[in-house]
Amino acid sequence: MNTQYVLLVCVIVPTLIHGFNIIVPGSGTVYFLEQVEPGERVHQQFHVYVGGLRDIDFKIFDPNGKPIYEASRVESEGTEFIAQVGGEYKFQFTNSISTVTDKFISVTTTVGNKLQEKDVAKAEHL
Repeated sequence: MNTQYVLLVCVIVPTLIHGFNIIVPGSGTVYFLEQVEPGERVHQQFHVYVGGLRDIDFKIFDPNGKPIYEASRVESEGTEFIAQVGGEYKFQFTNSISTVTDKFISVTTTVGNKLQEKDVAKAEHL
């Protein structure tokens, strides 16, 4: 009997992933904070799936309150950056476009350094 064994190598990379849904009321603002260390990669993606024309204003602020990213009247958006300073980054959704209609948004945020192909064990290393 010929039996082959497969060795599964798991690499642990410190990465924090948040996925959640939020409701931004008409004329309202909703934000969340994320603790980020200097040099960490941050990837943020969202999609407005219900509400009016499904558009929203979105901003990211660094820990000093400086805006580092802005998008206006978007339905879906994704951005990635490397934190220059450590602290709480603010991710803000504003529904000033619609005074009455609530917007339902799916949000995914990843904080941490992604696994790079060069870090994965190759067959010759096993």
